[in-house]
Amino acid sequence: MIGIGIAATLEWEAVLKYYNISESKIKEYPFGFYFKRILNHRVCIFYKCTGRKVISSSATQYMIDHFNLNKVILIGTCAGID
Repeated sequence: MIGIGIAATLEWEAVLKYYNISESKIKEYPFGFYFKRILNHRVCIFYKCTGRKVISSSATQYMIDHFNLNKVILIGTCAGID
């Protein structure tokens, strides 16, 4: 399973719109929201993790622990800024 972390709210909203994700498919977790989507025959979990380092790393660790992710991709403009 692949985790895809999205830091910025505008980017999260753009991903929801791009994949046409309805409110009923969005789930809540302690650090925000997530949804599952199958891409190229692989289950992907898209999750909002904010742009803050501590919260983002905590959110990612939570997703790894609860969904047994074997890959993590952080996307967006906030994900790589120090």
